[in-house]
Amino acid sequence: PDIVAAAREASVSGMPVMRHLYLMYPEDPSTLEMVDQYMLGDRWLAAPVIRRGQREREVYFPRGRWRHWKSGQTYEGPAWQPIEAPLGLPPLFEKLDAPAP
Repeated sequence: PDIVAAAREASVSGMPVMRHLYLMYPEDPSTLEMVDQYMLGDRWLAAPVIRRGQREREVYFPRGRWRHWKSGQTYEGPAWQPIEAPLGLPPLFEKLDAPAP
């Protein structure tokens, strides 16, 4: 449902489905040069594993509370956190606060 809602919003407003973190959090200078994380709609933070053999990565959480899609573990931002990322368990987090402006 969230992807469908983001696609609908994109067709109406032009807001992309995949969003650079700076677009969603312009007040946070840490998001400006982020190249390997993005928002999926206004609710999901994706931090893909992009190196062969990588099983953990640092994830930047912008302001707010975030919950891992599978484990349910929550994180408070703004902060960097090491996140385990075994095969089949991508770093994907749901924003628990109200959507970013």
